[in-house]
Amino acid sequence: MFGWKQLGPGWLSVDVFRVLELLKEQRIPSRMPSDNMFFCNLFSPPHPAQRWEIRVRRRDWSRAIDLLDREGLLNRSRFDVTKPR
Repeated sequence: MFGWKQLGPGWLSVDVFRVLELLKEQRIPSRMPSDNMFFCNLFSPPHPAQRWEIRVRRRDWSRAIDLLDREGLLNRSRFDVTKPR
């Protein structure tokens, strides 16, 4: 119940900032794995094709999927949204 679940297969560098800001605006807690957290450097941005993992709490997962589907960042039909594991 209080665990974290991966949100999507992986996000491109250009989309990860948008996704994190949307989640923050809607007060949905999110995190990135520790090895991915240090990619933010103003003078050396990551490669645009690099993929990043974002995790949200299990109880907020459906809400996050709905939000990203409304914003056009995620294709809802690719996910089993009946009940997160």
